[in-house]
Amino acid sequence: MRVAGKGAIKSSPNRIGYRFPKIARLRKKKEFSLVRQSGEIYTSKSFTLRYLKRVENLSSKIPHEIVRLGISFYPRTKSSVVRNRAKRVLREIFRIEKSSFIPAIDLHIGVKPQNKSNAIVFSVWKEEFIIGCKNLNIWRER
Repeated sequence: MRVAGKGAIKSSPNRIGYRFPKIARLRKKKEFSLVRQSGEIYTSKSFTLRYLKRVENLSSKIPHEIVRLGISFYPRTKSSVVRNRAKRVLREIFRIEKSSFIPAIDLHIGVKPQNKSNAIVFSVWKEEFIIGCKNLNIWRER
């Protein structure tokens, strides 16, 4: 058993549910394109939200209750600062709200180019995200 020293970080059981592990991400081009082609869509001012219900497959390594997220950007999004900020904000919203989703879905968010009038504001994006999920019927109230 490892003793927590000066530089060690203690992991509490309450924080484990808020992680964003690799199993909860869309990682392959094939997964992204499947959600893009077959999924239902909701468009907001800042991003496009698509989802696809996963079919339970015996050979699948992904547990049925896992909700997976993938984030991509429209080609005109040139600034890496904007891309990284958008990814951080969307991942944080997803981590906080992932218990509110129906199980076994793949979620893809396509971020639109941002200008000064629709800057990345956490509270605004969270509200748009929740409205989009409710419109797609993938949101369940806690």
